[in-house]
Amino acid sequence: MFVVAACNPHRGNSLASHEQDRWFRGCYYVRPLHPTLQLIMWDYGSLDSMQESDYISAKMKMLHRTMSNVEVASLTNLIVDSQEVMRHYAEQLLKSHGIRSEEAKIASHSCVSQRDIQRVFTLHEWLMKGYTRDKPYGDRTDYHRRAVLVALGIVYYMRLNTKFREAYKDLMDNKSRLN
Repeated sequence: MFVVAACNPHRGNSLASHEQDRWFRGCYYVRPLHPTLQLIMWDYGSLDSMQESDYISAKMKMLHRTMSNVEVASLTNLIVDSQEVMRHYAEQLLKSHGIRSEEAKIASHSCVSQRDIQRVFTLHEWLMKGYTRDKPYGDRTDYHRRAVLVALGIVYYMRLNTKFREAYKDLMDNKSRLN
């Protein structure tokens, strides 16, 4: 068996057509496959919300074996909620530009991906190294929460336009206090 390519699905140009709202565009452009490759293409689909949550939780447990299940669930929920709220914001924005609801929902699903989740984990690990090396604040649980919140800010908050930044900040403030 030979792997020819691993490709993201091409979903048309509905996201690329609104240049003034670039925050929800992916950092990559997906081109349609050549017709000869479409004959051998196999679509694996995308993760649904439950699968995405399970993936994040498993990754969190794998990286931090000493964390309790409650801590893992709390930090997982922050990442899952960030993914969902970014999709919601993108859907709202597309609808405000006259895109039909069904199309907006489909197009907004790809505004975040497993790449974003991986970025959160990469930043989280990097921050944890610094926090545990310097040890100036609180216990280790606080380090994990702080690292996840900073990583979420860099990965999600920084890409939002001003309209959605305040709402996202408030949501994360409320979610991090509840957990």
